[in-house]
Parts: sequence; C-alpha cells; structure tokens
Amino acid sequence: FHPDRMADRILGMGDIVSLVERAQQQFDEKQARELEKKIMKNKFDFNDFMSQIQQIKKMGNIKDLAAIRERVKNDRAILRAYHFFKENERVRYMLNDLKQGDIDTFLYNVTESGNSSFRFLQNVYPSSCPKEQGVSLAIALSEEILDGEGAVRVHGGGFAGTIQAYVPKRLISRYVEGMENLFGKGCTTIISIRSLPVARIY
Repeated sequence: FHPDRMADRILGMGDIVSLVERAQQQFDEKQARELEKKIMKNKFDFNDFMSQIQQIKKMGNIKDLAAIRERVKNDRAILRAYHFFKENERVRYMLNDLKQGDIDTFLYNVTESGNSSFRFLQNVYPSSCPKEQGVSLAIALSEEILDGEGAVRVHGGGFAGTIQAYVPKRLISRYVEGMENLFGKGCTTIISIRSLPVARIY
C-alpha cells in the first residue's frame, strides 16, 4: 500500500494538504503525534488510511459545504472526496443487489458509479491533455450501442484508461465491432460473469 499514490488518485497531492489540515481538528494531540510517527517511518498502512478517511468524513455534512469550501479552497478536492465517500456507500448497495439477484438494480448502480467517477472523481482524462479523451469516446459509443441495456463505466485504479461494459450476449458481436472500428482490432477483452467462483477454497 502506497498512501501517497492513493491520496494522489483520490485528491491529488496538492489537494489533500488542506483537507488534512481541517481533519486535524478531529484528532487530539496524542493521535496526531502517533500518526506523524507512522508516516515518518513509512508505516502508514491501508487501515490507517481508512481511519483518516473516516475522520475527514466527520468534518461535516453537505450543510457545512460553504464552510468546508472556504477552508479547503479547492473545489476539485471536495468533489473527489465526495465521490469517494458516496462510492463506499454504493458498494454496500451493489453487494446487496448481487446477494438478492437483483441484476437490474446492480447495473443501475454500476452506471451511477461511473457517472460519479466522470463528474466528481474526474479520472476519465488527464487535465494536462484534454484533447485526448479516448475513454470518454468509448463510454459514449458504448451507450449508443447498448441503448439503455446493460451498463458501462470508466474502470480506474490500476486499470486507468479502460472502461468496463456489461453487454447482453446478443449485442456482443455488434459491441466488439463498434469498438474495434474506433480503437483498432484487439481493443476489447470479453470475460464471463459467473454466479459462483471458479474454485472453492476449503
């Protein structure tokens, strides 16, 4: 786990400083010192990171947005943090959808997740190169082909620069053809979704 990289993906390293300053109001001095020691010794792990996210979440709700905005002075940082918090909630809903076998609602939440990534996380294209927006084009073409069926979203993290599409079987050939006409042969990878895992571990 690399906290600097995680922070950079969520907020941008320049963005997180102001939010951390505000989050420090939620800690006592002892907690702050312990956290500082962990960071200095490079022992700040994923659990520590999630703990800090929860502390940031305590900074206030949407009613306090004006005060948070004045303090942070970085709208993009606030939007990206907002996406992160809402996405954590959405994952719980999606897991429940799958447990209940409610695929339609699951796909709806996939779409909502993708829209949030596009609007709030803003990880679809680099701000340094706005002319290059292949992922945005792929999402637009996917929506045109799917025409209200299935779902599509940007697939970030370690797979930045790709999309994830849930395509009905009868549309797969058309979908692959459309993508390859735009991005070249071999640009798609077809995977199957199983109701059970490939192997069980006892």
